[in-house]
Amino acid sequence: MSSFYEDSNRRRLLCWFTSQGEGKIYYETGQVRVSMTKTDCTFFAPDGHVARKWTWPRLLKQPEEIRLGERINVTLIDGDNIVTKLKLQKNGRITEFESGRAARR
Repeated sequence: MSSFYEDSNRRRLLCWFTSQGEGKIYYETGQVRVSMTKTDCTFFAPDGHVARKWTWPRLLKQPEEIRLGERINVTLIDGDNIVTKLKLQKNGRITEFESGRAARR
C-alpha cells in the first residue's frame, strides 16, 4: 500500500493506493474526490455527489491529472496505470511511483 500525506504539521492524508488497483484521492476538506475499486472508478464533486462513474477496464480518453498540493500529482489512465509524482523539496527532483495494478507485475 502506498500512502501520500500533506507536507505540513497537519499531515493530512492526500491519497492511498493498493497493488490490487484500489485507492482513494481526497479533497482538501477530507471528502473523497476519487474512489477506485477492483471493478470501478468514481469521481465525486466537492459537495459529495457522483460526478462520473465507470467500470474497468475502460480507458480514459485522456489521462486524468489530479494535483494534490504543491508537490504531488496523480495521473490516472486506468486501474492498471496510476502514476503518482512527488516533487522533492530539497532539490526539486520528481520521483514517480507506479500506483496501479501494473506496479505489482
